[in-house]
Amino acid sequence: LLDQGTKELVLRLQRSAPTAGGENCTRCPARLCEEVSHQAITSLQPVIFEIGEQTPQGKTLCAQAPGLHALVSTPLVSQSHAVGAMTLGTAHKEAFFPEDLQLLTALGQQIGVAVEKAHLQHQLERAAALEERQRIAAEMHDGLAQTLSYMGLATDRAAILLEEGQTGQVARLF
Repeated sequence: LLDQGTKELVLRLQRSAPTAGGENCTRCPARLCEEVSHQAITSLQPVIFEIGEQTPQGKTLCAQAPGLHALVSTPLVSQSHAVGAMTLGTAHKEAFFPEDLQLLTALGQQIGVAVEKAHLQHQLERAAALEERQRIAAEMHDGLAQTLSYMGLATDRAAILLEEGQTGQVARLF
């Protein structure tokens, strides 16, 4: 997913089959999946990358992923902008047909809307929490200000009463 602040890709979910590199995909020095994801996000279109092809940066499929023949990355789109990408690999040659890309595009749009909704929900919750903190702080401030004001007036009145020798009246102030 794209980090909303930095606009950098952050891996949020990975599931690898043993034949597709498993844990090695996260340690791939070429970071090919990330590059293919960036291409899909930039173009807002699915990108297919087959074995033997080179990316614009001259990268090829990771040697640590034996049996991997192709990658497809589709953008996760919400309101005409990408919020991330979904990248899939396959061990089958010619596995991505036009109808597959249509399905992945539709899934990418649905997932994109869900991601955007989750981001908005998170922002709403943060805003509500901040508003509640401000409300409580204002109530505490107002209550404390009133209490301190009363205590100041009562202290002044107590001093006057003590000077007049009315010690019994001082106890009633507090």
